[in-house]
Amino acid sequence: KDEYSWGYSIGYEGNNLVIKVKHRPSLHLKDLTIGLDAGHGGKYPGAIGASGLKESFVNLDIVLRIKQLLEKKGAKVILSRDSDVDISMSDRKKIFVDSNVDLMMSVHNNAGGSPINEMGTSTYYKSIANRDLAQCVLKRMLDLGLRNFGLTGNFNFSLNAPTEYPNLLLEALFMSS
Repeated sequence: KDEYSWGYSIGYEGNNLVIKVKHRPSLHLKDLTIGLDAGHGGKYPGAIGASGLKESFVNLDIVLRIKQLLEKKGAKVILSRDSDVDISMSDRKKIFVDSNVDLMMSVHNNAGGSPINEMGTSTYYKSIANRDLAQCVLKRMLDLGLRNFGLTGNFNFSLNAPTEYPNLLLEALFMSS
């Protein structure tokens, strides 16, 4: 009764259907392996701000700063990229699955709307099992004084699809404002 599901995988080994259930790990940072994805990269810069600043650079800077903070607290951090390179979504997922991460966050910065009005921060998840994680990260972003741009479920983003670990996409702010 005390073991909570933390993710699962379903696949075949030969002719056998194998279902693996991952149970909740210790929630102490020193015991966690956290996957961080810096969205975009390489020939896919993402949104470009009015000054010419590329989203891929901002995403990477944020992820490297989060990595540093988490490692100071004892967490093991797995990055999908640590430089301005293009990595396919399937390769990003493989990095996190093969590293057996306990949770994963993909960091992006949105675009659109008025360049004069700050739009806010938002989080996205696909599976209802990841809603609490996305809601918790959004709350912490709002604690920083950012405007709420929303919490969106059933979001069809490739890195929100894995069921092996909890995951979310964070749109920290807007490149356009």
